[in-house]
Amino acid sequence: MELITNNLDIIATIPAGLYSGSSLYQSQVEWPSLEKFSTDQHWSYFQGMFNQNLLQQVLTTLPAGIAALGESYYCQKANKQLWLTAGCIFIGILPYTYLFMGPTIRKMLSTEANTPQGDYVLFEQPALIKKTLLERYKQMHLVRTVASIVGFSLVVYGLSKRQENIILL
Repeated sequence: MELITNNLDIIATIPAGLYSGSSLYQSQVEWPSLEKFSTDQHWSYFQGMFNQNLLQQVLTTLPAGIAALGESYYCQKANKQLWLTAGCIFIGILPYTYLFMGPTIRKMLSTEANTPQGDYVLFEQPALIKKTLLERYKQMHLVRTVASIVGFSLVVYGLSKRQENIILL
């Protein structure tokens, strides 16, 4: 147990970096590239992207947030606020996604009883509505991107201030 508690900063940094990097990639590379396609092509791509992104988001933000909060509990007093802030940022990404992005996502996707394993199926929407929903999603995703970069910067800074030798797992 001591091995884990002594390395929570490293444990937080790895998934924080993975999420921040993938979020930045999606905002700065993937979405601008998709905007060169027709709205219908971009719309149809959203289903696969969303299904993959959802799992990745949970598997990176939760461990990053929980480990950062754990580090805020076990670390030196001088760094507690830094780790607490970083942990709250990463944990906060999930409720932000559900509460603020959720209505837009639900407008873009619906579940149907006859689809295997509850996969999401796209609504048929007029092109202008599709474009508006895609743009709204992109803007709200940018908030997550900025938050994750701030959170990742905090964990990297906190890791750089580590007093003892780093024990690699």
